[in-house]
Parts: sequence; structure tokens; C-alpha cells
Amino acid sequence: MWTIIFLITILLILISFIAKYYFYYYNYWNERGVTAINPIYTFYNFSELVFRVNKNANRVQDLYFKHQDKRYIGLFQFFRPILMVHDLELIKKITITDFNAFPDHNEYPIPLFTDKIFHNNVFSIPAKDGWYGLRSALTPFFSGRKLRDWYPLMKECAQQILDHLDISEDICLNDLFGRYTNEIIGRTTMGISFNSIKDTNNSFFHSCKHLSNFSGLKGITYIVYSLYPRLLQVIAPSLIKSKATDFFLQLVKENMQYRIEAKIAQQDVVSLLMKYIQKRCKKEEQQFTSKELSNATIEEVAAGVGVFLVAGFETVSYTLTYIAYELAKNPDVQEKVCNEIQKTLKNFNGDLTYDAINSMKYMENVISETLRIHLFLSIIDRKCVKSYTIEPEKPGEKPIHLKKGDCVWIPAGAIHNDPRYYPNPQKFDPDRFNDYKTFSYMPFGIGPKNCLGSRFAMLESKLIIIEILRRFEIVPVNKTANGDSTVMDISIGLNRKTLPLNG
Repeated sequence: MWTIIFLITILLILISFIAKYYFYYYNYWNERGVTAINPIYTFYNFSELVFRVNKNANRVQDLYFKHQDKRYIGLFQFFRPILMVHDLELIKKITITDFNAFPDHNEYPIPLFTDKIFHNNVFSIPAKDGWYGLRSALTPFFSGRKLRDWYPLMKECAQQILDHLDISEDICLNDLFGRYTNEIIGRTTMGISFNSIKDTNNSFFHSCKHLSNFSGLKGITYIVYSLYPRLLQVIAPSLIKSKATDFFLQLVKENMQYRIEAKIAQQDVVSLLMKYIQKRCKKEEQQFTSKELSNATIEEVAAGVGVFLVAGFETVSYTLTYIAYELAKNPDVQEKVCNEIQKTLKNFNGDLTYDAINSMKYMENVISETLRIHLFLSIIDRKCVKSYTIEPEKPGEKPIHLKKGDCVWIPAGAIHNDPRYYPNPQKFDPDRFNDYKTFSYMPFGIGPKNCLGSRFAMLESKLIIIEILRRFEIVPVNKTANGDSTVMDISIGLNRKTLPLNG
């Protein structure tokens, strides 16, 4: 008897909780005059995303096209209200004109005891805690002059890939390109060659792969943390296996100690971060010791290097894989790229220089079109840090008063597939980038908080694709993925050219 009463009580509490959730969140946006998506609908769809029930689910894009006539709509990421902005002019205001009201990402800063690498990087650190100073310290790494300096190193890594390639019926692109980007990142951020391309058991490669992989349980943990930070602050699970974290922290520590003791000054990420911390310590009248580096200093440098690993490893290898996939599926596009390579090499006496690569407009268009269709992150997020009002412009709209902490989403992936901006969006057409609307294209984010390494990523991507096309024809094989497959499923074939492209 008491068991039945207890179960009924629990059931009633659960029903009341669901009802409270439903009516509170359903009215949240309606009361503000915003078209609201049923919270039960969005709860189901985000659950589907988190638990990988349907890997092809693209609910945000579905919602965008269903409410295409609206400048914005209100939806819910579980218990978090989200304002999803569709209008390009409003996107421009939020990300550029009124950036001071939206300088942060929605993700909560990750506490130190939960994660020692990602808690203090340029991506997650709030503006009030020194985001701008840290970003400014890293900017010289990506200057045009520095990219020119990095170019010979990138060419060495590309040559290692070419030496590694064989004529094959089945080439796993994602792993190959992952090793290429990993070697470049290791050498440019820490000044160390890890031999990632030849050594398949490379510890640095596998640690970086783990750091940048947010699938499975770790992905679910990260999403739950963003929704319920207090819960995970109590449980405090590490987002990264301690083995990978310890390896990376020890590597950074030894690298820093060696530089200080040997008085080595390099213009890489570790050196730039050390100078930034040294300058700050001097300003705060603290001592930056040479041999006994504090754990806080090591972890801060590791956080800076770590964000490069996450941002540059998985994303670039993902993009390179899809570039090769699209070239295999579109031989006419591949032929045009090869013609441009041949013509450019002829103009530069057969030498693939830094200037030669940057002069290849069609090659850049191919990468841009790949990024449009196969966007790695389809949502750009911002968090409001002070009161902000969106004024009405269309009939029926009301002033929308956002408060501190409110979340905004920009559905970049959906905008990239909007036929108003990109006619016949499913077609792979690099020529469309001869003329396009700037604010409808955002593969590297938008505004002052856009991707710091976009030019670096473009350069290493162009280089390896051009070098492969000089020697091989990229062809589809039986295992070449269809449009619904994941990047891990993609395989292509390479046919060696009788006469390499040398201009």
C-alpha cells in the first residue's frame, strides 16, 4: 500500500515538474513577442542530438527554414532559452556593431578542478577576465609575415605526406590529414617535430586526437556541463582522460623549462604566451621564475596551446577530407584547379612559393565552397553581458529586451544553405564565391571573436591539396561516401599522374 502511494507521489511530482517546465518555457518567448518553438519539441530534438539517436538530424536548419520569414525565433536548449537570429543585419549588429554587449561564448567557463587545460583558453575565457589581452598576445603568430615564415615548415610536412602516399584503391583521408595538421601544430606551437606522419604510435598525435575528440561519453559530459554547470562542479568529472592531460602538461612544462634554461627565443605559441605571462607578472609585481615554474603558469600556457590543438587539428583535417571528397565527386572542378595550378607554376618558374599559393583564386573558392557545405560547427553562439534591446522592424514585432546571461544562436550552417544567398545550395559550385554577401558566409565565425587562425588554416589546406593534385588524380572508389556519411567513412583513390604539374 505504502509503496503504491510513494510511487503515485513520485509520479505526481514528475508530472508537476514537466508541467511547470512546459508552461514556463512555452511562455518565456511568447510573452516577449517572439515566435516560440514548443519546448517539448526542442527537448526531444536536442536529446536526439546528444544521444546520437539520429546522426543525420539537423533540427536547427529545419527550424530556420520553417520560420525563414522571421528575423528571429525563440527555442530551448533543454532548460536554456535561446534566441536564434536569422536576419543578416541583426547578426551584424550583435557580432560587430554592438560586440561589447555580446563578447562571450555561451559555454560556461570550465572550473580549474574540472579541467586543467580548457579552463583558461582564448575561446572560453570571458571578456572581463582578459580575453582581449590574451588574443592580442597571440595575434602576431598569425600575421602575414609570420605565415610566410611558417610556409617552408608547412612544405616539409606536406612533402612527408607525399612520401607516405602510395597508389591505393582505398585511402583513409581523415587519419592522413590529421597527422599532417598535427605535425604542423606541434612544430609551430611548441617548436618540436613529433614525427606524427611516419610514427603511427606517436603519443603526441594520440593525445591531441583525444583532446580534440568530443564524441561519446565525453561529448555528453561536456553538453551536460554547459547545461548544468553546478551539477558537474559537484561531481567534477574530467572532460579529458588524466593520462592525456598529464602527458600534455608534462610536455609543456619540459618545453618551457628548456627554453628558459637554454635562453631560446622562438616566435611560436609557447614563447608568445610566456612573454604575455611574464609581462603580466611584471605589471602585478610578481616574480616569473626561470626554473621553478608554477603549476598555474604551466597550465595557462598549456591552455593556450591546447586551444590550438582543438581548433586546428580536428577542424582542418575534417575540411581537407571533404575537399578531397568534393574533388573526387566533381572531376570538372578538379580539372579547373589543376589548370590553375599549372598556369600559376608557369608564372612562378615552377616554384610553389607562398605568393604563388595566395594567387590561386579558384583554389581558394574550392575551399570556401567546401566550408560552406561541410561546415564543422553549424552554430555560432554569443552571450549577452548587459541589457540589450532589439528594436522592432517588421509588423507585429515588439522590442526584445535581452538581459545579462541571455543566449543567442546564429545558425551559420542553415544560412550557408539558404537559396536566397546561395542559389541551388546543394550544388558544389566554387564560382559562386566570385561574388557573395559577406555576412551570409561565416565558416570562421564573425566579428572580433572570429577564428584567429583562419589564414593559417587556409594556407596549410591549400598547400597539401595543391601538392597532392600536382602528382595525383583524386578519384572516387566504391567506398567513397555519399552525402549522408560522416567524415570518418570517406575514402578516395589516387592515380599517379604520368607528368606531374610543374608549370
